[in-house]
Amino acid sequence: MMDRDIEVFRVIRKPPMGKLVVEVNSTQYEKLSEVPSGSLKQRILAAVGDLVVFVDGYDTLVQAGMAPPISGTDQAGEPYASSVEDRQAAFRSEIARQRSEAQLKSQVQEISGKQDPQASGESATGLDSELNMVDQIDIILQRYLAEDPTLKGRVAHLESAPGGGLRIQVDNHYYSQPKEIEDGRIRRALMLALREWETGE
Repeated sequence: MMDRDIEVFRVIRKPPMGKLVVEVNSTQYEKLSEVPSGSLKQRILAAVGDLVVFVDGYDTLVQAGMAPPISGTDQAGEPYASSVEDRQAAFRSEIARQRSEAQLKSQVQEISGKQDPQASGESATGLDSELNMVDQIDIILQRYLAEDPTLKGRVAHLESAPGGGLRIQVDNHYYSQPKEIEDGRIRRALMLALREWETGE
């Protein structure tokens, strides 16, 4: 849960023509394609999505003459949902998913004490980028557990909590932070997995 304001980006109009640019960490971008792939681009997309929700949906922009109407098919050639309400519901669902992913990344950074790698196409550890972050870390954790013969038969997983965020399963118990885990061997394996995911080492 956020307990302080966070500036995602600044929107600036540049003279003389009033061109709009987005500034993130003192770097200015004129188009989304200029933003490096990874968490930075995801944060910008999520924030822009929130702004669309703020104006009560894309159709508000269309009706105000600020955006072109949506065509009958998406870029993949698939028909859009039949109603505005369905399209907006699907859009909000995607924004919620992106928010959840950003929250999970923030929690991983908090418990590992490191910043997330700038992923592009493939994760720093070479894991399939289609896997979400929690699954990637859990795969690494399972390898560390398998390499320790003293942990044979023990169950430990990093997973998404039903209400959002992270939780750690150790046998039949659940924890929100590695420091809460009593077994130092499992705690160490989890921290090693987090470090490997963060650094790609």
